[in-house]
Amino acid sequence: MTHRLTFITAGWLTLFGLLCAAGAGQPPPGTKVDEKGIFIPIPKSDNRVDREWLEYALKQQKKAKKKLKVNGVEMDVTVETIHKNNKATDFEFTWTLTYTGPRSPLIILEPSLTHPSMGQTYVRFFAFPKDAKQGRAAAHISPTYWDLQKPGEFPPKLEDLRKQWKFVTIEKGKSATGTTTFPVETLKKRLLTEYPKEFVADTPPELWVKFFHRPSDRAEFKSLDAWTGELWTPILTVPELKGW
Repeated sequence: MTHRLTFITAGWLTLFGLLCAAGAGQPPPGTKVDEKGIFIPIPKSDNRVDREWLEYALKQQKKAKKKLKVNGVEMDVTVETIHKNNKATDFEFTWTLTYTGPRSPLIILEPSLTHPSMGQTYVRFFAFPKDAKQGRAAAHISPTYWDLQKPGEFPPKLEDLRKQWKFVTIEKGKSATGTTTFPVETLKKRLLTEYPKEFVADTPPELWVKFFHRPSDRAEFKSLDAWTGELWTPILTVPELKGW
C-alpha cells in the first residue's frame, strides 16, 4: 500500500488544543495569538517552522493542566521509534480512547494511519536538522482513493473502502487502546527530495509530531450511530532515530 505524505502550509500549523493561561506572556517572533488565545506561527508558504516557536509551544504545553476532552472523549497517544539492524523502520503510535460522556456505549472509528479512511486520521511531523534554528512541517493522512488506485484502473469506490474501516465500542467510564504505524522511509524520502540542502541521508533529523483523529462518518452503512468530531494530541517528542 502506498503511503501518502503531504506537505502543508504553515497556515495549518495551529496548536490545536494548546490553550494558554492568561498572562502567559508575549509569544516569540514567528508566532501570534488568535482570537481564542491560542499561540500559532505566522503562516509561511514553504512549511518552515522556527525552533523558537516550537520550544515556546512545548513550554506552554507543560503549563496546561487539563487534557483535551471533546463530548466526553479523551485521546492519549504515545510514539515510539522501531529499529531493526540499527536502522529506524517505523514510527509506532499507541492510542488510548477514554469515554465519560452520555452515550452508552460510545462507537467511534478506530484511529489508523493504514486503514483507507480518507484522511480521518493523520499526523503532522516537525523535522529539524540537528541544531538548526528552522525546520519543516509535513503531514501524512490515512490513505485515500488515489493512494489505492492501480495503474489503468478507476479508483476504488467509497463503499469498498468503508468495508476496511474498523469501529471501536467503549462503555462509559472505560477505555480502549490500539496501535498504528507510519514508515520512517516515507518521511525520509520526502525530506531529502524536497529539502536536499537541509536534510542529509546519513544524519536523521530531530522530530516532533502531533496526532489527529477526526471521524466524520456516522457509519450508517453499518447501522451504527458512530461518534464524529476532532481529537488531537499535544506536540509529542519522537524518540531519537539512531539511523534511518
